[in-house]
Amino acid sequence: MPHASPAYQMTEMQGARAIGAWQQWMSTLYGLESDAYGDAHFCARLGTLALGRVGMTKIEAGRHRVRRTSDAMASRRTDFLKIVAPWQGCATVRQNGREARARSGQWLIYDTTQEYEVLNPEWSEHLIITLPKSRFQDHGRAVDALVGSYVGGSEGVSRIALDVMRGTFAECRTMGEGLALHVADTLVQLIQLSLLDACGRAAMLTPAQLLRSRIKAYVRQHLRDPGLSVEGIAAALNCSKRHLYNAFADEPHSIGQFIWAERVALFQRELLQPGLQHCTLTELALACGFASGAHLSRLFKQHTGLTPAQFRAAQSAAGMTSLN
Repeated sequence: MPHASPAYQMTEMQGARAIGAWQQWMSTLYGLESDAYGDAHFCARLGTLALGRVGMTKIEAGRHRVRRTSDAMASRRTDFLKIVAPWQGCATVRQNGREARARSGQWLIYDTTQEYEVLNPEWSEHLIITLPKSRFQDHGRAVDALVGSYVGGSEGVSRIALDVMRGTFAECRTMGEGLALHVADTLVQLIQLSLLDACGRAAMLTPAQLLRSRIKAYVRQHLRDPGLSVEGIAAALNCSKRHLYNAFADEPHSIGQFIWAERVALFQRELLQPGLQHCTLTELALACGFASGAHLSRLFKQHTGLTPAQFRAAQSAAGMTSLN
């Protein structure tokens, strides 16, 4: 497997056409309307980084506003949560009739599947993090309760999450891509815990639900380990195998089936990474924790109806079509 660092891209906008370039950038990448409060002069610099499906962008820009409207949602579907964590300046998020403001040392979360507005009324340096909403499907109640209103970062796990956000953006370019993806997974888990902590949902969960949440987090963090097993999970979480099986009694899949389903999903994400297109299917399979290419192929077809080769060919064909 390659040890290449995650791809980093810098974009600068200044001069007479900066506002138009900014608006085009926001529209093309995020499906957002934007303006600069009517200012005649505007400049911006953006550094973007992709860690699997976790995106990170540092924005340094003059004052501006962005909006996601129902029209934009109809023409461009997104399925992400977003975090804005200011280094300098402030950001105000409006969503679902709520409003919250963050300055340096704080962060806000909002949902791109709903209308929202973000106001940056002064020069700002913000870190924007894009998170796949699917990673929060087990935390839906906490997400719905907090988007557009929660301000984290001041203490506890949300402060740890903020430190990891900033540290990840600053340091992951010096890491190999595989290690950087592990760090991104850890960041997602810290954000999940921050939302649960803020919502107080943990107090409403049964012991089995709490254990199941811990199991899923552990599995997702160790998917690439070929030695991941029910025995190892039980030892790591200091409980019996029977407790693990009981925790999944109300789930559609057993704990073993959950592990393999998550590995198939991880492999699918790896196939879509431009930086991994030169890797063989067997290399990617082994990196995702499968025992062999044949083992992957069998499970992959069970879950998707396609072989890995057919899936990769279909994605390549779709990419070529979009370019024509």
